[in-house]
Amino acid sequence: MGATREKLLDISYVVDHDTGMYHTGEIDFGIVCGVLDDYLKIYGVKGRDEILSTLGYIAHDVFRRFEKISESTAQDEVAHSPIKSSRSIYGGAR
Repeated sequence: MGATREKLLDISYVVDHDTGMYHTGEIDFGIVCGVLDDYLKIYGVKGRDEILSTLGYIAHDVFRRFEKISESTAQDEVAHSPIKSSRSIYGGAR
């Protein structure tokens, strides 16, 4: 038998809109009404720490993925640069 799950939090982002209230890429965060409070009542400090630990992991993962994408983008820009030498005209490394 598998684990039964209940949603506590919801994170999404705006991909398209037809009003001036939002902007593309805007993060929307929601707490499922009553469920988070019930969870915290049942699991107390351990539940709070579990949620904060998970949110910390998510923040770390977002940062790590951004850095990896940024590195890849920078390498692509260098690879496609018309300047192929790794040295400046003054003889030192760039």
